[in-house]
Amino acid sequence: MAASSGARVNLMIRRFLRWLNTGSDRRLALRAPGEGLTAYFWEGDVPRGHRVRDISTRGVYLETDSISWSRGTVMITSPDPSQHPALRFNYLSTPTDRREWAEAIAITRKILNQRAFDPFNGGELSPGPQVSTEEEVLDWVRKDGETALHPSCTCAMGTGPAAVTDPASLRVHGLDGLRVVDASVMPYITNGNIYAPVMMLAEKAADLILGATPLPPSAAPFYRHGKDPAPGSTAPAAAGGAESAAQQ
Repeated sequence: MAASSGARVNLMIRRFLRWLNTGSDRRLALRAPGEGLTAYFWEGDVPRGHRVRDISTRGVYLETDSISWSRGTVMITSPDPSQHPALRFNYLSTPTDRREWAEAIAITRKILNQRAFDPFNGGELSPGPQVSTEEEVLDWVRKDGETALHPSCTCAMGTGPAAVTDPASLRVHGLDGLRVVDASVMPYITNGNIYAPVMMLAEKAADLILGATPLPPSAAPFYRHGKDPAPGSTAPAAAGGAESAAQQ
């Protein structure tokens, strides 16, 4: 890991220990080193496996979310609309997805095996120390990974040949009297929970359906780590500057 990533891991550890000692919240979300990854610290009953849901052990675990670049399918199985469609998630079908999942497990282990965690560390439950090689990690992800109720993007907005819905109206291309207003119109899944984005889609769709005058486009800037000044400062930050300042 690069020095800047190492500094970020150390900052995450200090924040986690402070959160653990206060007991003010059962969940802490942090951006983890690595594009497309978010880490969540949970305190409470630790699941030994998502399939069994054996939560007989108390402890702390770290959950990672990843933006997936894989593309699956939703296929109609019958003219009867009451019949369920065939879903194919197609996880881990891209090199980026496989690389980021392997990195996610490695980063998680690096964080939770720091000496600062020794008083709280009763050993790794899942996937377990016997899962060590990249292929073993990916095999575990294939068996244990889950969507956490975030499937989306099956009716993506756009104007190209692969688009399903019109971004100006949310109407389905080629059909009359049908709009789609839910997470399926997202072109790409958001890096985080989809509840708030779906609420925003619904608000926008309501304005479109009612013919309300839209708000002007926003050009609000967003913070880019290592490229923009650290939040709250006016001077440009050098590489790793925000993390160095946060460490002090």
